Amino acid sequence: MKRPPFLFVLLLVLAFFTTANSQPTLSSESQKAMVLTNLSAMPLAFTENRGQWDEKALFKAVVGAATFWFCQDEVAYVFARDTNELINNGEPQGPEMPGIPDKFDRPRYKKESLVIKAQFIGANPEAEIVAENRLSHNNNYFLGNNPSRWATDVPNYSAVTYRDIYPGIDLKYHGNGHGMKYDFIVNPGADISQIRIRYDGVEELSVTANGDLEVQTSFGPIHENIPSVYQETAGGMREMRGRYIIPEPGMFGFEVEGYNPSLPLVIDPELLYSTYLGGGGNDQGYGIAVDGSGCAYVTGETGSTDFPTVNPYDGIQNGSYDVFVTKFSAAGNSLLYSTYLGGGGDDQGYGIAVDGSGCAYVTGYTSSTDFPTVNPYDGSYNGGSYDVFVAEFSPAGNSLLYSTYLGGSGDDCGYADSPGIAVDYSGCAYVIGYTGSTNFPMVSPYDGSYNGGVEDVFVTKFSPAGSSLIYSTYLGGSSNERGVGIGVDDSGCAYCLTSDEIGQIEGLN
Repeated sequence: MKRPPFLFVLLLVLAFFTTANSQPTLSSESQKAMVLTNLSAMPLAFTENRGQWDEKALFKAVVGAATFWFCQDEVAYVFARDTNELINNGEPQGPEMPGIPDKFDRPRYKKESLVIKAQFIGANPEAEIVAENRLSHNNNYFLGNNPSRWATDVPNYSAVTYRDIYPGIDLKYHGNGHGMKYDFIVNPGADISQIRIRYDGVEELSVTANGDLEVQTSFGPIHENIPSVYQETAGGMREMRGRYIIPEPGMFGFEVEGYNPSLPLVIDPELLYSTYLGGGGNDQGYGIAVDGSGCAYVTGETGSTDFPTVNPYDGIQNGSYDVFVTKFSAAGNSLLYSTYLGGGGDDQGYGIAVDGSGCAYVTGYTSSTDFPTVNPYDGSYNGGSYDVFVAEFSPAGNSLLYSTYLGGSGDDCGYADSPGIAVDYSGCAYVIGYTGSTNFPMVSPYDGSYNGGVEDVFVTKFSPAGSSLIYSTYLGGSSNERGVGIGVDDSGCAYCLTSDEIGQIEGLN
C-alpha cells in the first residue's frame, strides 16, 4: 500500500513541532530530545478512583509501560508488552483486504502482562492513605455508552503516602515521567527492622555487587537502585550508608549504618525497569492541523495503556486500539490536552481539522458498537467491519460537542492520505472517505446511487451541531475509488481529491 506523504511515529510520548511560520514539521533529534526530557520531567499523576475502576484500587499511576495500582493492603505493579504472536495469524489488515483497516498494513501483536504485588509484611492493615499536592488537571472517564461507568473531574496528585504503615514509619510514592520512587520516612524512635516487603509474582530476589536490588521476572530483570539514605541534622543533611537485605526468599528490607535513632531518617530507593520491559504499545499519528496561534492538533491510533493524557475527555484506553487526540502548545514542549477516544473495538483517527474557536474535528473509523456518541446524527453502529465516526471536541479537549456514527450496512471509513475532514467558518464539517455500503446515508446527493466495485467515495457535510446532514453523496465510477483529501473555500464549496481525480464538486454548498 502506498504510504502517505508524511508519517509521524509516536513512542510512549509524542514529539510534534511547529516552525516560526506555524507550519508543522518533524523536529531535529536535539529538539526531540528536549521535548522528551520536558515531558518526562513532569510529575507523575496519581489518579483517584471515583468509581471508574475496581473498588479495591484507591489510586493509579502510569510510568512508561508500567501501571501502579495502590490498594489498602498492597501495591500492584502491572507491566505490559507485545508478544511475538500475531493477531489474526498475521493476515493483512489494510484497507485493500476485508476486515479492520490498518493505515500501513503493519502486523499487530497480542499483548501480555506481568503482575507483581508488593505486600508489606506485618504492616498496619488500616494505614491512612493520603494523596498530596493536587495537580492542575483532572481526568474524565467515559467508558462506552454506559453512564454508570463514567466519572468526571477526577483529581490527580503528585504523591501518595501510607501513613503509619509501620509504627512511626510512613511510606510515600512519588516520581516523574520516567521513574517511580518510594520513600520510607522513619520518625524518631521507630525501628527500621519492621520494614519487610514481599514481592509476589517474581522468580528471585538478589542484591547485585553494586548494591542494587535485582528482581528476576518472567519478563526479565527489574532493578531498584541502591537506596539513598539521609538524615536532617543541626549541621544540615547527612548521607548515611544503607543497603538491601534479604531475610528470606522473595522478601527484602533495609539496614542503615550509624544513624541517629532520635532524628528522622529517609530511605529513598528508585524502582527502574529495563528497556526490555518499557516498550509500551504501538502508536501512530495520521493527521495534524494547526490553529492561528501555532498550536498543533494531532490524531491517530494508540495501542498503549500508558499513552500520555492531560485534561482528557477520556483518560483510559477502551479497546485494543483507540483514537488519540492531542493538542500541543505553540512551542511544542507541553501538552494542552491529550485524550483517548473509543469503545471496546478498534478505533483509528485519520483526519483532524480545527476551527477559529479552537474546536478540533476528528474523523476515522470505528469497529466499536459502544463508541461514545454525543448529540449524534446516528447513535447506532450500522454493520460491516467498521463505520465512519465524526467527533467535535471542545476547545479545552475535555468534552465532546458531538460524536456520531456515519455509515451503512457495509464497510465505511473516514480514511484519507491527506486531510479527510475540513471545517468552514460556520462550523460545518466536511468529511471524505470510502464506503462499501449500497445504503450509505444520502441527503441532497450529487449521486445517490452506489456505482460499483468494492468501494465508492463518499462526501458528507454535517450541520454545525453535528446532529443532521446538509448533504451526503456518492462519488465514483464502476471501479474502486477512495477519498484522499478534502478542502472547503469561503463560499462553502468542497474540493475533493480521490484516488484517480481532483476537482471541485459543483453545487455542494
